[in-house]
Amino acid sequence: MKPNQQVFEQFYADIENGKLKSFYFFSGEEEFLLNKNYNFLIDRLLDETGKEFNFNVFDSQNFSAESFLDSYNMYPMMSPYRVLVIKDLESITDTVFSSVDEIFKNPNPSSIVIFISNQVDKKKKMYTALAKHAFGLEFKKPFENQISYWIKYLCKERQIDITDSASDILHFKIGTNLRTLDKEIQKLIDYVGAKKLIEESDVEMVVTDQIRSTMFQYIDLWSERDILKQLKIIEQLDRSGESEFGFLSLLARHFRILHSLKAFAEAKRPKDEFLRETRTPPYFYDKYLKQSRAWSLTDLENQLTTIYSVSNSLKQNAELTKSHLSRLVI
Repeated sequence: MKPNQQVFEQFYADIENGKLKSFYFFSGEEEFLLNKNYNFLIDRLLDETGKEFNFNVFDSQNFSAESFLDSYNMYPMMSPYRVLVIKDLESITDTVFSSVDEIFKNPNPSSIVIFISNQVDKKKKMYTALAKHAFGLEFKKPFENQISYWIKYLCKERQIDITDSASDILHFKIGTNLRTLDKEIQKLIDYVGAKKLIEESDVEMVVTDQIRSTMFQYIDLWSERDILKQLKIIEQLDRSGESEFGFLSLLARHFRILHSLKAFAEAKRPKDEFLRETRTPPYFYDKYLKQSRAWSLTDLENQLTTIYSVSNSLKQNAELTKSHLSRLVI
């Protein structure tokens, strides 16, 4: 699921093409994305000189209808626009807001107003007015199945690509905090340099786990091919709120290793060759070899195919998590 993708893309395209609105309304609890888009808009509307002479920020503590309207109706200096921002809108009463709602009836073409509210009370008349007159962007905390979209978005805006498996591992290691993900992506960009592609091995090398989890224990238990243990893992994932995508990504990575090891063993290729080609730490070899003996090569291939299928199904409908994961039990 892509979070309001069309609305965001329209917003960016209109700004870049100079199709500006008189009023913008940013709302929601995801402060990182809200601030990111707010700064994007301000930087496109005003240069540094413009920010000095044509930029006014009001909040619930210093808001005055008279002062706001004076600024709103003032002509801009050395800039095509004046920009006014009203923050903490949720702390301003309908009565106070009604004293400035005349701007909706007769907009000043040289002034642009940005309204910001972390919480929205739809019972308030001001939000009804903003829904009618302002271009709105809502910044909700992203769901687990939306994080891959935002990781790719944060990479794309820096003109770098990231593989799906690298994105999944990054998601697993960091979680859903977009501000932290953004910082880790910058570290990865500095690490890969001119390569312009972030791969799974880069994430493993650079990013430190920031989530305490029993996920790796789940992977080892799953590999034992005990149906009761597998069903218990699905139940625990469903109850605990752990990242299903992180689990599936690690499970896929683990079974790719087991599949390679099984193929090497059946071809009677040496251990050193396997460790070198798969970049597997030697201390994991005996454990992987034991786990691989519970599966045939065909079974490992079927498990990998099912993992990819379940992952795609979850991206389409995350509400049926338990049902999707149950398909993995073979």
